Amino acid sequence: MKSHISLERCPFCGKNIEMEKGPGNITFFRCNNMECLANISFGGNRIVSPGITEAENPIKKL
Repeated sequence: MKSHISLERCPFCGKNIEMEKGPGNITFFRCNNMECLANISFGGNRIVSPGITEAENPIKKL
């Protein structure tokens, strides 16, 4: 069973966002609005690959 995560809306346009895994397994939050298409990620202490970090728990950072 998948757990459902409730995400906040895009901070730029207010539309829905989706969580995705990007290059280096970094968590990104992408806006679904075709006029915005903001991609948001959070830097932090967790090393994803050499030279690439992200927040320990990016969902809690929203």
